[in-house]
Amino acid sequence: MVERKLATVVFVDLVDSTGLVAGADPEVVRQRVSGYFELVSGLISGHGGTVEKFAGDAVMAAFGVPLAHEDDVERALRAALEIVPAVGALGVAVRIGVQS
Repeated sequence: MVERKLATVVFVDLVDSTGLVAGADPEVVRQRVSGYFELVSGLISGHGGTVEKFAGDAVMAAFGVPLAHEDDVERALRAALEIVPAVGALGVAVRIGVQS
């Protein structure tokens, strides 16, 4: 028998990443993007999510797989709401999509 789980996916994408790199020192860009990935990954993990992959300047994460919680949707939304101001402090902005 196949077990079905409700999963919630969070997709975090940098706004104007092209503008971030244009004319900037590559080492500075690498440090900012690495800091962004680390910050977002930490917030997702802190809320019980799992980072599934990095795609370009985006982070895709799942809540509810492999470990499910009753409140995975709420955890995903709380993580998303915490990510926006946290990355703002790094001097970048993001767009976030959440789908269950």
